[in-house]
Amino acid sequence: MEHILSSQLIISLFIILILYNQKNSLKFTSEKILFGYLLLLMVRSMIELLTSNIDYLLKLPYLVFVNQSTYFLDGLFIYLYVLVLKDKKLFTVKTLLLSLPFLTFLSITLVLIFKTDTTVLREFILEVENNNAPIEWNSIGTLYFLLAIAYNTLLYINSLLLFRKSSKTIKNTISKKHDLSYKWQKMFINSWFFLYLLPFTIAFIILYAYGSNSVFSEYIFSISILLLTFIFGLKKIKIRYEELKLSNEEFNIKRLVKSENKYGTLKVDKTKADELKYNIEELLKDKDILSDLDLNLSSFSKKLNEKEYIVSQVINSLYNKSFQDFINSNRIEYAKNILTQEPDHKIIHVALDAGYKSTVTFNRQFKKYVGMTPTEYKNNFMKKSGFKPDANENKEKY
Repeated sequence: MEHILSSQLIISLFIILILYNQKNSLKFTSEKILFGYLLLLMVRSMIELLTSNIDYLLKLPYLVFVNQSTYFLDGLFIYLYVLVLKDKKLFTVKTLLLSLPFLTFLSITLVLIFKTDTTVLREFILEVENNNAPIEWNSIGTLYFLLAIAYNTLLYINSLLLFRKSSKTIKNTISKKHDLSYKWQKMFINSWFFLYLLPFTIAFIILYAYGSNSVFSEYIFSISILLLTFIFGLKKIKIRYEELKLSNEEFNIKRLVKSENKYGTLKVDKTKADELKYNIEELLKDKDILSDLDLNLSSFSKKLNEKEYIVSQVINSLYNKSFQDFINSNRIEYAKNILTQEPDHKIIHVALDAGYKSTVTFNRQFKKYVGMTPTEYKNNFMKKSGFKPDANENKEKY
């Protein structure tokens, strides 16, 4: 049992110290929520590890109360995560009401800590430890676990329905296999059910049936939490890999750049350049190219059946832009068309259609080329056209 908890703590520390150590690691609100949930799992495992050692438990007997109220936070974290993905407000009356179970049991925990005599509590711990006697279930304990299971289950169902509702438009406009963020979001929500909620329920059933001395239930729950933490790590490693790949790609391109001519003495004749320019513009008429979230110089050149450095030179010479600036400018023009032709489209869907994985990047690039945010551009167009701007359309924050 101890080695499982220790492994979970080591993985958590690795994720926090190694994968979250960069300045922009928490730039998205969704990342902050998941980071907070990771800290909760880490602290909970640390307390479980301490309470499994009788020496530490006798020194800090009140630790037996600490974790109880936190089991009403797991489902709430998942719900808040989906709210951010849906671009809903986090701090609402509904959110406050949903946090009442946690606040209620937290208040009860604090009362127990202040009212329970330390000496009595230590004697009780020693009695259980020495006699190896199971703690009998009472109606309050049973009701607590049933409430925790029901609460987390309802929040999971609500979150899943909300997520699927917001994903229908995305899946209709862009292929899932290109949407890394969508795949991660779906995988995490499903993994949470199978690696937290289901094992938590099974552990309760085993404890209720066989008593508190059943270590099998503890192993089930601890291993599932270990795997859930591991998924956090995989997600961050994937993001870091994509960032490094992009960084290396930019470095390789810059290495080829020489003064005004990117490739020094290497030149493409006018006939070849004109032919390639025509092929580039024909290729960009296929909007699936601009919608490709993984589009880069390599994949773009392959579609043209041309070498990367030649494509880059032609774009640089004829359009006076780097490849990335060229693609971004075309993506923004495409986004402008969507905003004017389909003004009821959500900004997140426009961003995905235009090939951006997040609205943060989309907003930044749009303002760079247009001088205003997508929402401002959309509202200006609707005012000129006689439409009423959507007051609920806010800047994307994830």
